[in-house]
Amino acid sequence: MKRGVRKVAMRRMDVIRICLVLALGMASSSVWAVLPSGLDRSRFLIGAYHFRKMAHTEQHVKDFADCGMDYAIVLWKKNPQLLDWFAKYKLGAVLWDALPEYWDLQTRKRFNIGIDECDKALAQYVPHPAVWFYNIIDEPSTREYQLVGEIAARSQKLDPVHTPHVCLYPSYAFSTSNAPSKAKDQLGAKDYETYIAEYCEKVPLDYIHYDFYPYALEKIGDWYEALRIVSDACHRTGRSLWVTAQANSTLKTVFMSENQLRFQAYSALAFGCECINWACYTFGWWENNIIDEQGNKTVMYDRVKKVNFELKTLTTPYMRYRNTQTHFVGFAGTEWAK
Repeated sequence: MKRGVRKVAMRRMDVIRICLVLALGMASSSVWAVLPSGLDRSRFLIGAYHFRKMAHTEQHVKDFADCGMDYAIVLWKKNPQLLDWFAKYKLGAVLWDALPEYWDLQTRKRFNIGIDECDKALAQYVPHPAVWFYNIIDEPSTREYQLVGEIAARSQKLDPVHTPHVCLYPSYAFSTSNAPSKAKDQLGAKDYETYIAEYCEKVPLDYIHYDFYPYALEKIGDWYEALRIVSDACHRTGRSLWVTAQANSTLKTVFMSENQLRFQAYSALAFGCECINWACYTFGWWENNIIDEQGNKTVMYDRVKKVNFELKTLTTPYMRYRNTQTHFVGFAGTEWAK
């Protein structure tokens, strides 16, 4: 089937104009296959980190679906019934604990997980219709790409129905060029373009998923630059662009506005994004997540819900096309836009 084209011009304008530019740049169509797991890659996907214990009731799962979410990152072994509720409300799960834990969340130390251990874990797993992904690792360095690639390939061979899940560092992570010490080098590459290029070379997954929180460090220019780098890599290698964006805050007194959510989502669409993952739904890090530590909705629930349903309306026609180019207009003299 002939695939369409999304050509997008970016200028300093509000998100409504961005949407108009998106709409004007579309032509023709394409459709992805629907996987037996229930994951439908022909749809624009909206997910969230995390779905912790305070949300482990059927009502919370229903609220999550009503918020316009499609999937969440969950700990399956701590509440097997959670997946049944996810299936009931047609939600997908990224299993954080199906494969051996790759790192210690407390000490931040990596473990040397081997292929044999992953084989055993996958052999023990009982398939469930709510499962869309197995998580392999969050924010790997290039030093780990070889093993991550081997695990991804092996898990896809043993279980071709479910997709391995990997989320990469943001562009503001320390590189070999700017880390204050060798121990603090996160990317394991001289710059972000190299970090992304090595992922494409060594990890056999058909998407690039990375996180970036533009309001945490006020790095709006870097937000665009990361989108450009990853989008260009997706064009070169035929991958899908996925972004984890910010719905929480580093400050207790600050809540993300609807327009801050829209800015992230719509500018990502302008670069061909096919999946937005909000951070965070339940507590993961920072303040003012979508629900609080007692499981109550915060003001962010209705804000995220409103933007999610705008996205669902806009992306129904949007997903019939693919992005081939995005251009900056009106950024003359801006270093990161060159």
